Amino acid sequence: MSDLGVAALAAIIGAMAVGTVVKGVTGGGLPMIGIPVMATFLGVEDAVVIMAIPSVLTNGWMVWSNRSAARRATPLPVLVVTGCVASVLGVVLLASLDDRWLAGILAGVVITYLVIRLLRRAPAISEKTDRWLRPVAGSGAGLLQGATGLSSPVIIMYLHSRRLDRDVYLVTMTSLICLTTAVQAVSLGAAGLYTEARLWSSLVAMVPIALVLPVAMRLGRRLSPERFDIVIRWLLAAAAAKLVFDAITG
Repeated sequence: MSDLGVAALAAIIGAMAVGTVVKGVTGGGLPMIGIPVMATFLGVEDAVVIMAIPSVLTNGWMVWSNRSAARRATPLPVLVVTGCVASVLGVVLLASLDDRWLAGILAGVVITYLVIRLLRRAPAISEKTDRWLRPVAGSGAGLLQGATGLSSPVIIMYLHSRRLDRDVYLVTMTSLICLTTAVQAVSLGAAGLYTEARLWSSLVAMVPIALVLPVAMRLGRRLSPERFDIVIRWLLAAAAAKLVFDAITG
């Protein structure tokens, strides 16, 4: 990050701060905002690698804060097992694909997320459907986590279809992201994708997160996520447009 201009560094820190507020309120949002913004300045691979460690720590913090609901999170074991296995495969894709392909995939994930936010609710599913959908959702989330750092679209679609209460929703989402990202981080290290500069950048990224997340979590039960929708959508739409441009022009 040291080679970035002041404006670029400010944009990245600002995106991390906004994403952290959304994380505290909804359980998701930090990588979804932070990675696309960082990717427009640093490239997709750098952004994904830098975000992995902060994502593990923030989600672990939220899992601990919502641990009382863990016993009611019945989808979690299957989601975690399938998600962690698929996360390793996702890292293989990250290490092997060219940055233009990664930019295109990341743009597709962001656009899908925006569409989900506009639709707001997924159709409810039956228990019979859930038996086969659960491992599919876990695998899809893990694959996206490993390759792009963004598993939220798959997780949100699945969890919304289950109509879970807020506490179970939060502990399920944050547990799955925490564990699949932990596997992703180990796999990134094994693949040699962590450099000294990327590790230092991860530490820098933790500064706005550490400052904002405790406050955001206290406000989470009072603030409506809809208040952030307009800002988040415009930010992500701009990042997606830039990523599409990068994918086309290289």
